[in-house]
Amino acid sequence: MSFRETLIKVSFGLLLAVTVLTPDRAFAGDIGSVPYDVEVEAPSSATLTWKPQVTAFASQEISRQKSAVSSYVHSLKDKGGSYLTAPAIKKMRAKYPALQITNKPCNFTFVFFDFASWARSACEFKYVDAKQYLLAAMKAFLNRNPGYNSTEDYLEVVSALEEISTKHWDYRIQNGWFSCPKQIAMGTYAGFPMESKWSPTVRALRVTIAPANKWQFSVKVLARDFKTLAANAKVSQTAAPYGIEFNNY
Repeated sequence: MSFRETLIKVSFGLLLAVTVLTPDRAFAGDIGSVPYDVEVEAPSSATLTWKPQVTAFASQEISRQKSAVSSYVHSLKDKGGSYLTAPAIKKMRAKYPALQITNKPCNFTFVFFDFASWARSACEFKYVDAKQYLLAAMKAFLNRNPGYNSTEDYLEVVSALEEISTKHWDYRIQNGWFSCPKQIAMGTYAGFPMESKWSPTVRALRVTIAPANKWQFSVKVLARDFKTLAANAKVSQTAAPYGIEFNNY
């Protein structure tokens, strides 16, 4: 059962105070006496190690996409075309993620007597390398699979802790599972793990308690385990558009 499935949804109508995003941290804030923090997810190709077969596939896929883009542009030339529109470029980038090109109209052939073309720059078709391709595939996966709903899951934990902290209700921690008998009796909350570590595809939620005050809590949502994700990446032709799978462990 996932962490999200263990939660009993509840809302206390509390006002959130959230700071502006910064490069160092996603955001932090307070609901009453319980501070919370969400780490930025920023994997870097410099710190990731990929399997040789995955890297080889990325290189082959980049070459294939280069050839496909070149054939597409040549077909447009054969039909009398000389430029790409912004919508056409957007479709190309979605279909060929290895391609790097500015999303604005550009000429792939300059036509002197087409005065509209004078305002368009020449198309620059650039491509990522294998490591950049794999990193982009990982980032796309993370965007599709946020792991925690930022407006529900961890804020529900913060809300439950806020009530316990404010009212000084007793709680218990058994086998790493936090629960409050009062909340359970009221039917408002079933509890949560002090730290969830089930999968590198899921963001860990860590709850800490101040040594000197049993009702002083803090909550942090940690970035996912990028190194494990990269080490276990697999080639999968069904994982569009990159062909790399991160879900199977």
